[in-house]
Amino acid sequence: MKYKIFLFIILFCYIYPIYIKLFPIPTDRIIQILGLGFILLDVPYRKLVFKIKNLKVFYFLSFLILLSIFIVQNWNYGPVDFYYFKDHLDIFLYFFPAYLIVYLLYKIDKHKIIVNLLDAIVMVSFFQAIISLIFFIIPSTFEIYTSLLSENTSQGLTSRLGQIEKRLIGVGSAFFSGVVKYSIAFFILIIIPYLKTDLYKNKWLYVVSLVFITIAGLMTGRTFFIAIGLGLVLYLLIDVKNALKVIYKVIPSVIIFSTLVYFVMISMGNKERVEKVFNFVFELYINYEETGKLTSSSTEGSLSMYKFPNTLKTWVIGDGKMQNPNGSYYMGSDIGYVRLIFYFGIVLTVLYMLYQAYLYYLLSKKSQSRILKAFCLILFLWLLVLNFKGLANLNQYLLLFFIAFGINNEIAKKINKTNSLGIN
Repeated sequence: MKYKIFLFIILFCYIYPIYIKLFPIPTDRIIQILGLGFILLDVPYRKLVFKIKNLKVFYFLSFLILLSIFIVQNWNYGPVDFYYFKDHLDIFLYFFPAYLIVYLLYKIDKHKIIVNLLDAIVMVSFFQAIISLIFFIIPSTFEIYTSLLSENTSQGLTSRLGQIEKRLIGVGSAFFSGVVKYSIAFFILIIIPYLKTDLYKNKWLYVVSLVFITIAGLMTGRTFFIAIGLGLVLYLLIDVKNALKVIYKVIPSVIIFSTLVYFVMISMGNKERVEKVFNFVFELYINYEETGKLTSSSTEGSLSMYKFPNTLKTWVIGDGKMQNPNGSYYMGSDIGYVRLIFYFGIVLTVLYMLYQAYLYYLLSKKSQSRILKAFCLILFLWLLVLNFKGLANLNQYLLLFFIAFGINNEIAKKINKTNSLGIN
């Protein structure tokens, strides 16, 4: 039981890090230090981790990308912008907490590392959804939460306090990043019925988790609608016969459930606020109904941020900038691909995406399960889609899955070798 408690706390800090004013460093840095300490313990487990196939390739390629980002700064004159260098450096620092998380899973049940990890990610996201809904229903609790954070972090959230009237803000996650993280849990919820995890065996908990995470995802950001679309693709990749279930079971259930939730919320809460939430979530469809155009304020804002270089030099090697000195977006764009092109040019942008594609390919090779391979594909497609909206990566999940899948394979090899020796 103690390992499960530690797992929940550390995984929550890993996915949803915060910077509490009483702590000298953010919670994710704290668990990175803990993970580093654990490398010195349990020698047999450490040997298993460092035997993981292609782990060295994973980090060699990541180092080449990091080196390329550093070189960009020498190509360009002016103030140094290490924003993306520090962002990519995290893929090296993520190793230590990922090592610790998988170690705890190994201690809980070394034969169920992958399914227990998937369940744990869902439960952490479910807990986050509950917290976010509490912040939404009782805004004073959100104010208490922000008062505990470091000054810079709390200022950023407080300045957007008005948003909590119509959308969810969670612990260590809000808006675009919140959608990214809820989406991973949503994809996991689609595959775990086929993996027969412990969470799915508890049908009520499974359904409640699915409902809360879906609602939280939609109320955090409308980009979650795309995640739902990719979730349906994943559902069909698992079994093409699921198309009939989508038509005759999933869609009717969603319509009935959405209608029920809407009227329950109106009967229990402030009607004006519920209308505001409804208009925010379904703005795209409301506008289509009224004007015939599938647009929203956010989509129009995103389209206006598609700005591209006007010099050959910037197209080829970029400007080496992602942020202005005042902290605003360079060239006024928050679009992922646009920011990458302005940072290190179109060539390195393409190479970076090919690097990401290869890492997901290596991850998918670590599993014989067709379901997990489809899951890896959807994760990569989600990464590609996200960067049309904002700058995003799924590195913390990618590395965590890489180590978990790798350890699972090493344990299987060890068992097969033992059985083979026993037979002989």
